[in-house]
Amino acid sequence: MPEVKAKKSLTVKIRPELLNRFNAAVKMQGLKNQFVVEQLVTEYVKKIDKAASTANDDGFYDEANIRRLERSLEHAKQGKVIVKTMEELERMADE
Repeated sequence: MPEVKAKKSLTVKIRPELLNRFNAAVKMQGLKNQFVVEQLVTEYVKKIDKAASTANDDGFYDEANIRRLERSLEHAKQGKVIVKTMEELERMADE
């Protein structure tokens, strides 16, 4: 049996003229207000989620960097690696 998800209520105050236009538009489409509001909220949340994920994107997973990472992995698999001690790396950094 499919899981039934409980619904919660949301009370929103809207200007009367906007509410009248909304009700008329929804009725003209043969839809129910609850369905339309749920769709609007879903689209808004998707937009916000996308904007947040884009804002947090540091470029690490862009296409060019993925290609570089794949080449590096391939080199490592082929044994094409350079091993340095911390001391050697520190000396290189100081130069």
